[in-house]
Amino acid sequence: MVQEIENDIRNEKYDVSYLRINDLIHSLIQIKQLIISMGYEEHELIKKMIVQLSILRRQLETVMYKNDDLDVLKVNQKLSEFEIELSELAAKIKFPLSGGKK
Repeated sequence: MVQEIENDIRNEKYDVSYLRINDLIHSLIQIKQLIISMGYEEHELIKKMIVQLSILRRQLETVMYKNDDLDVLKVNQKLSEFEIELSELAAKIKFPLSGGKK
């Protein structure tokens, strides 16, 4: 998936790469929660990847949307924050915490 995102960016298909980045972020959130539910501590690398992908997603928005009437970037940033929180909540429900640390 990462190579597809890279190719889309090279070909200036920012809207497609944006959607793929969203999918990747959601997959990482589910993996992170699965690791926690298995009793392991949260992995810092996964958190770092999610943050870096979120930054890239924001940069793509900057390129895609330049509208002075509506601050699309600010609106989408808040929506993205909610979306991440909802994904984490859904993952917690799907993969309940086991309570232990390994």
